[in-house]
Amino acid sequence: MSARATERLRELWGDLSFFTVSEVIARQPEDVSYIDLRKPPIGTYSNGEKMYNGSYRPDEVPGSREFRTLTDVPEPLRADARIVWKRFTAYTQEGVSFTYDAHRKMDFTQDATLDFEAPSNHPYCERLPVPGELICGTTGSDKGVLDRWFFCDEAFRLLVTSVRNGPSHSEEELGRLLLTDGYPDTYWALARLAFFDNVQAFVDALAAGSPARTVGQLFMGHPIPDGGPAAARRVRHPAHGSTRGRTKVDWHGMYLGLDLSRFVHEASHLLEPAWWEEFLTLADAQGVDHAHPGLGGICRACMAEDPDWPTNGFPYQTPEDRAEIQRRRAEFRS
Repeated sequence: MSARATERLRELWGDLSFFTVSEVIARQPEDVSYIDLRKPPIGTYSNGEKMYNGSYRPDEVPGSREFRTLTDVPEPLRADARIVWKRFTAYTQEGVSFTYDAHRKMDFTQDATLDFEAPSNHPYCERLPVPGELICGTTGSDKGVLDRWFFCDEAFRLLVTSVRNGPSHSEEELGRLLLTDGYPDTYWALARLAFFDNVQAFVDALAAGSPARTVGQLFMGHPIPDGGPAAARRVRHPAHGSTRGRTKVDWHGMYLGLDLSRFVHEASHLLEPAWWEEFLTLADAQGVDHAHPGLGGICRACMAEDPDWPTNGFPYQTPEDRAEIQRRRAEFRS
């Protein structure tokens, strides 16, 4: 376990508390921003949830710009319509209130900042909270009101509890217990670094290949190929065969929103610098290629390594890219 990393996480997450939603107050039409008229579903996910792909344009449904309640929607379209709210007020079982405006998102996937301080990146709340649902947040000077909150799950609560008290489960057990929606291995990846200093797992995951699903594999249950040159480096996921939300766990390595090497780089920059050095050494010694620094994404750790990046260009650009940018700037100034 990295004492430096866990201490830094305790600082980042020291003010977080968990709450259970008890009541949500949202009125039609007063609190409605607009009605999203989704086109008929194109299929269903493996858990039976409807799969949508697109919405009707306003010119396709006369008067739809003025719809503010579900009863405004023509009967044939009502079953697939979705209210987009502009405000609501809710209460928790612990006696704390919270509002639409205080909603944030914990940032693991845009870049691994591990905080929820940037509302400009996430300007709206995508849905109403549900009574009985778990949320996480902080209170400011008014202890009866959350000044920031976000949707979470029991996996995130376990991760925070493990940071505060030390892990009470093995690395493999956490691979099953920390599965989450969206990118299922996000919390586990952080735990493997912070609790077990397991940089090698990220090198192995890169060698095994991307776990990203095709459309057929993700939505229709098509099998994942098990052969290929990377098969020898593949290690079955501890939760193999289980289902999390819409996703069946049938991959090797880890399934993250960020490139694996970039995740290590940003987590290392934030929590423990030794991880990135070890990752580069292991990847080089084992002949594992990685794409970072490389194309795509704006890595905070890369920019921190080059304070003059606004002049030099993004750190992941090639020397040729940077030279071309500087040539164009010189031409513009002249």
